[in-house]
Amino acid sequence: MVKLRTRCLLLFTLASPLAADITVTSSTVNLNGALSQQLIGKLGNTLDQVFYGVASLAGPGIVNSAAFSATQSVSRQHEELPHFQLEPSAAIILPQKDTKGDEKLTAMPLYGVNLVVGFRLNEMTALQARAFYLPSISLPVKNSNVSVQPYNFGLTLTRQLKKPGSEWYNPALIAPLDFGYMHGSLDASFRSNVSKFSFDPVGDGSKGTADASLSFEDQFRLKWDVYTFTTGIIVVRQFLGFLTARVGVLSSLNLGYASLSNTAVANMNVTASSGSGANEFKVGDTATITINNSASFKPVLVSNQIAMGLGLNLGPATLNLDITQNIQINATAIAVQLGCWF
Repeated sequence: MVKLRTRCLLLFTLASPLAADITVTSSTVNLNGALSQQLIGKLGNTLDQVFYGVASLAGPGIVNSAAFSATQSVSRQHEELPHFQLEPSAAIILPQKDTKGDEKLTAMPLYGVNLVVGFRLNEMTALQARAFYLPSISLPVKNSNVSVQPYNFGLTLTRQLKKPGSEWYNPALIAPLDFGYMHGSLDASFRSNVSKFSFDPVGDGSKGTADASLSFEDQFRLKWDVYTFTTGIIVVRQFLGFLTARVGVLSSLNLGYASLSNTAVANMNVTASSGSGANEFKVGDTATITINNSASFKPVLVSNQIAMGLGLNLGPATLNLDITQNIQINATAIAVQLGCWF
């Protein structure tokens, strides 16, 4: 058995190097340098391009959207701080389009789900906490196994800087100081087949091309852990006795990372070849090819949000709609929050 390994690197501006670690093992062929290098080079370039395309889209997009998602529910405020608050909320992060209609790489669609609980510490200060957790969930997908696990939590110290005046143009000023955390993981395994893969059976071009079939088994993992520190000013005004309008500006410091890893194992079986020597791939020869890729990404360090919302208040019952635009991440969050606030 002869084993040969090579390592290829691709760079991406928002990530650590994308690394393809390729191992070729054969018990039927003596893998000389030229033979192995051309086979590894051909596979490596193709698989690196595939992984680079996935990583460059998923990596920055998921880590930035996770940072944005971790701040959801911070802007939902009333002109008076809550004696008690209990409100489930759900949000969706939507990337903006560029002029060509393509989704930019700075964001991806993502959820934001929370159960928010709050209470007043004193006349001018409140504490609001939010959390969401699900155990790992397996999803039935044809020819593959997929599992996801999301959870997040946050804590906001909310300060009423100014109480509302009696005039309609004299709103309350609210200042949140928030910490948020979001974790997520996506694991997928699937199998695929390539019926015809052409390559040089000798490595020097002297005997044309050979054909082989490939059977792949792939293990893919995407994971993110993001921490956010957010503050800002929110202007809030109640009118008509049951409606609340608010608008605010928030700034976040975003830390953490997203990582992608991929391991593919391919069993190769030569189906056509003019090779005949011990150092050449012949019909019936086999090889095992293992490819490992990995990359990691960090979120945009500082991002700013413009938030606006409208609330319906019927006694302690509330229904709120908030829309937030993140300027640096280039995404919009639409959130619905309902429950009680009194």
